[in-house]
Amino acid sequence: MLEMAREVIRFSFYDPPTVIAVGWAESRGNTNAVGVVTALRPDGSPLPWHGSRDRGVYQINSYFHPEVSDACAFGLPCATQETYRISSAGRNMQPWNTFRTGAHVPFMADASVAYFLAVKEQQTGLPRRPDWWNQWIDKPNLPTIKLLDGPLWEIAYAQEVLRVCAAQHVQTTGMFDSPTCAGVKNLQRFFGLKADGVIGPQTWSTLHYLAKTKTRP
Repeated sequence: MLEMAREVIRFSFYDPPTVIAVGWAESRGNTNAVGVVTALRPDGSPLPWHGSRDRGVYQINSYFHPEVSDACAFGLPCATQETYRISSAGRNMQPWNTFRTGAHVPFMADASVAYFLAVKEQQTGLPRRPDWWNQWIDKPNLPTIKLLDGPLWEIAYAQEVLRVCAAQHVQTTGMFDSPTCAGVKNLQRFFGLKADGVIGPQTWSTLHYLAKTKTRP
């Protein structure tokens, strides 16, 4: 489970322990797991996905996701990346039967421990968080910010997080310039948000999340 957690933290899932628990419920962490799907109508005739295969740790189905190759589905790093895509960064785990039925719930405690340990391992190599960020992280009611706004400390904070935590090529000026807008759009696309270049509540939450998980106190 720790190996799964190490991969999950690379992709900034919305709820990492749930993703880990679902994967464990699906396959018990077996990267070579295969399940052959039985899908029949009441009259016994097969549905189109009858005989398809659920593959790998996250049991990615070959019928519903033919774009995912066997090599990818059976490899933990690639399967985790595809799970991130399919689940919209972990915000929609409904495609997984173990999530819909609650079969993952008994594994949540162990998944949370595995996630905690993986984060601790990662933090040893994380950059130190600037002290001044702490007054902005999770601060409520931050304003909506768009192109040409500024100068504002809120923009400077967003620029710092984009540069340090999201590898965006922006400078900390406090002005919402074109490079900052481009960096915001890249971030929004990566996390499945509307890529409008405007920092509103959802984008602020994402920036706070990165500030907390991609730096250390």
